[in-house]
Amino acid sequence: MLPGKRLAMVMVCLFILCAAAVAGAVELSDIEGHWAENDIRELVGIGAITGYLDGTYRPEGTITRAEFSSVLRGALGLEEAAGATFADITGHWGQGRIEALVQDGVIDTALYGSNYEPDGHITREEISMMTVRMLGEMTGATEIPFIDAGTVGEGFQPYVAEAYARQIIYGYPDHTFRPRGTATRAEAAVMAIRALRILDVAEEELPTIVSFSSDPDSLMIGAAATLSWEISGAAAITIDQDIGPVTPQGTVEVSPEATTTYTLTATNNAGSSTAQVTITVTPYTIIDLLPNGVFIPPPSIVHFSADKSGMTEGISATLSWDVSGIAEVAIEPGIGEVSQSGTYVISPTETTTYTLTASNVYGSAKETVKIVVNPVLVIQPGLADGKDSVVSSLIPYDNHGDSVALRVGGSSEGVNITSFLHFHAVDHLPAKAVIEKASLNLLRFSDYKKPYFSLGVHTVKGSWNENFITWNNQPSIESVPVSTIPIAPKSLDESGWLSWDVTSLVQDWVNGNIANYGVALVASDFETKDVTVTYMRASEYTDNPMMRPRLVITYYVP
Repeated sequence: MLPGKRLAMVMVCLFILCAAAVAGAVELSDIEGHWAENDIRELVGIGAITGYLDGTYRPEGTITRAEFSSVLRGALGLEEAAGATFADITGHWGQGRIEALVQDGVIDTALYGSNYEPDGHITREEISMMTVRMLGEMTGATEIPFIDAGTVGEGFQPYVAEAYARQIIYGYPDHTFRPRGTATRAEAAVMAIRALRILDVAEEELPTIVSFSSDPDSLMIGAAATLSWEISGAAAITIDQDIGPVTPQGTVEVSPEATTTYTLTATNNAGSSTAQVTITVTPYTIIDLLPNGVFIPPPSIVHFSADKSGMTEGISATLSWDVSGIAEVAIEPGIGEVSQSGTYVISPTETTTYTLTASNVYGSAKETVKIVVNPVLVIQPGLADGKDSVVSSLIPYDNHGDSVALRVGGSSEGVNITSFLHFHAVDHLPAKAVIEKASLNLLRFSDYKKPYFSLGVHTVKGSWNENFITWNNQPSIESVPVSTIPIAPKSLDESGWLSWDVTSLVQDWVNGNIANYGVALVASDFETKDVTVTYMRASEYTDNPMMRPRLVITYYVP
């Protein structure tokens, strides 16, 4: 019996599992949430079962030996057989069906003796035996990984092991199989549909290799050829010679150094199909058609490089190259054909590998350049962690309870109010980074009186120790600011952000020219003797990262 016919007949005969069913009932009211719901619904979906007149399936109802035997007899497409191997089936409605299974070898008669008890409830180990014998040849499995394996009946052990190995049975959550337990209608349906799937796999045909070719199939050493293929019905496809997994339809360029045979293997549950392509490779020689026997070797790439190996978004890099010999030259992606030597400015928005290909009739050469592109770097102090941010004049702000702010400015007594910030900048930057642009950005949110002064960012001298910075014990700073901006009364339409160019300072941090990564905010050039103070957000002031101090850095790595 062909597997395809068995599959069709099982679909028909599973109707017996729903005796007294009606064809129109497709919505079963009592299976939702049941452990077998998906398998039962799969049978409903293909029209194999429909349910009882009252719209139920009764998954926990039992099934008899005669009923299950009838299902399997139909699955195998067997005609009802004459005779009565078992004494108690004579005159029973299922006699011819049971006898058909006996004569086809589906029922192991040695396990029953003289009586079959057709109206008795079939057990799980009996279903294992019948579904395994229905599939034909056994694999020889022996493992029964259930804690009640010792209760499997004599003679049923090989079938239970085989049913487990072929995933017809799984057991209960408590790691038991309950081999002699009564099988329910749900269990019978599930085990039957699992057997169906095995038959379905057995019916599956080998993959079809529609085409596998090379263009060209003969070339000079150093030249390239294109393998192309089309496959149907494959679950996995590989091509040897380090090409690896491939899609069902595609191409790949190869440059074998010697005559090479490529083997394509397409695999599915039914097995594997293979095809081969041989590319003949010969050394280059003198071209007879050229005057004076001119000798043309494959092209050679003298160099292909970029002036930057990594960079942040918005920065451009320059590719440069030089190719010797007579050749066509192209750079991809996005550049295309170019001359044999030259430069090209690129501005990739993501990490990109550029490939230069130089080729002539005798071969080709390739080289690649990878440029890593990162987002613009934003470094911010942490929230009051005592490490990423230290502010010496961090003071309570009257209108905000216990919150704090950076305060800068001066008093009528000639005392400057200075604030300090600290960043672990080098921890975020490559060791050889070249800083294109770095800015310190602070959010100004309030003023005391009307400030008119300049506000400079100064370098902090010596080692930075946040544990000893207090209002009266502040580190010394460089007298000349790195960057200065004017501070005037804030207008209503201003965004509030202040920005200093600290490119040279961050570069000094990267180069190791400064012992710490701290800055001081110092006011100077006052235009009034009254106290004039500006308040800015501190990292401890807000947990909103959009308001915290930040270094915004663009850089590249040569």
